[in-house]
Amino acid sequence: MDNDTNAWLEQEYQEFERQFLALPAFWRAAAQTLRGTRLYSLFESFARTFPDHPSDVNTVFYLVESVSQIPVSQEVWLWCSHFEHQSLEDLRNLVTFMDEGMRVLSSDEDCARVEMLDSFRERIVLSFYFPRPDTVELLKARGVRGVAK
Repeated sequence: MDNDTNAWLEQEYQEFERQFLALPAFWRAAAQTLRGTRLYSLFESFARTFPDHPSDVNTVFYLVESVSQIPVSQEVWLWCSHFEHQSLEDLRNLVTFMDEGMRVLSSDEDCARVEMLDSFRERIVLSFYFPRPDTVELLKARGVRGVAK
C-alpha cells in the first residue's frame, strides 16, 4: 500500500479508538496482519458471509484489556468500518458467524455480543469474551499496542 493509503487507514483506526476504546490498553491487528493464522481464516469466513466491503484492511481485530477488574478482563473485538448488511437474512447469517467466532476466539460458550450495528455509518463491532490464551498471544504478537487517549 502507498503512504497515503496507510495514513488514511491509520486515521480511521485512531478515530475508532478515540471514540470507543476508553480502556487503558489494547492491541490492534488489521486482518491482513494475521495471514496464515486461524484468525485470518475467521476473517475470510466473515468476508465470504458478508461479501460487500469487508476487506483485510477495514476489518480489524482488537484485544482490549480492562485492568479495573481483578483478574484483568480481556475481550476480542471485531470491527469492520464498511459493513452494509442489515437485512433479516444478514442478521441470521451474523448469528451463525458469531457462533463460529466464539469457537475460534473464546474459551467459553455464549460469550459474544453485537456492540454496534450501524446501518447509517455502515459499521459493525462484535465482541467476544473470555478469549483463548492462544488468541491473546497472537493478537499481542502481531498487533500494534495502543493506549486509549
